[in-house]
Amino acid sequence: MPELTQEQRAELRAKAEAATPGPWYATDGVVWAIVPVMGMGYDTGRNGEPIPIPVVEPSQERIADSSEQDAAYIAAADPQTVLALLDALEEAEQQRADWIAAWHTEHDVAVTARAVSRRQPYSAAQ
Repeated sequence: MPELTQEQRAELRAKAEAATPGPWYATDGVVWAIVPVMGMGYDTGRNGEPIPIPVVEPSQERIADSSEQDAAYIAAADPQTVLALLDALEEAEQQRADWIAAWHTEHDVAVTARAVSRRQPYSAAQ
């Protein structure tokens, strides 16, 4: 499987961060997202006058038309999922790099210790 380059990862992350937030879901080959919509509600003030109040309500937003299988896959790959996968990948790569660095450090110490143990003690009489 080909590796994602840093450029491809950055592009994927940027697209996920710019996309309509999830969760997404699919029905009849259409991908939908629930998005907040700002509206106006009204309350009654002291004098019985209506006072406009901003209200945020969930709404649906159509994202894509496709086959049911494609729509289900697209919905499963919502931005939070892609970002979580990228975060896990970056964490695993950092852990791998840390392990390699630790191995090299331990290996270098062991090689140095062996070399020192093989040296002959210095004698002034020589």
